[in-house]
Amino acid sequence: MANISVPTLGYYKVRGMTQPIRFLLKYAGVKFTDKYYGTGDAKSLDEFRAEWYKVKFTLGLDFPNIPYYMDGAVKITQSNAIMRHLARKHGLVATDETGLVRQDVLEQQLVDIMWSFAFNFSPAFNYSFGEDYETQKVKYLAETLPQQLDALSRFLGTRQWFTGNHINYVDFLAYE
Repeated sequence: MANISVPTLGYYKVRGMTQPIRFLLKYAGVKFTDKYYGTGDAKSLDEFRAEWYKVKFTLGLDFPNIPYYMDGAVKITQSNAIMRHLARKHGLVATDETGLVRQDVLEQQLVDIMWSFAFNFSPAFNYSFGEDYETQKVKYLAETLPQQLDALSRFLGTRQWFTGNHINYVDFLAYE
C-alpha cells in the first residue's frame, strides 16, 4: 500500500492570511493538517511567536516564514504563492487572457484592501497617524470601506465569479 502524505499548512492560530487557503483546500476536497503556532495565553508577541521561532529554520523552506504549505517535496511560503500553486493544481485559475488580467488585478486589489483593513483594525499594525483609534475606525468604516466595496461590486458586475463563470482562487480571497 502506498504511503500517502497529507499536506500541512502552517500558521499562527488565527484566520489571518491562511483562511483563503483553507477555503480553497476545503473546496478542492484536500485533506490537510492545520499546523498551528502560538498560544492564546501568550503575554507578549515574542512569547506568541516563540514556538514558530524554534522550528523556523528546521523545515527546509527556501524563505522560512509563515504561512507555509508542505506537500511531499513541495515546500512553499508566502500566502499568495501558496494560493496560486493550489489554484493551478486544482484548476481554479483563469484560462483566457481577459480572465488572467482580471485575476491579477483583483488579487492585488484584495491585498491592498486587506492591508488597509489590517493597518486600521489590527492591534499589531494599528498606527493611529495622529488620530485616536475610534475616530480612525469610524472614518474607515464610513468612507474608505464603502468605496472599496463599491469598486469590487462594479468589477464583479453581472458575473457569477470575479473572472467569469467559474470559481477562481481570487474568489476565495474576496470572500475572506
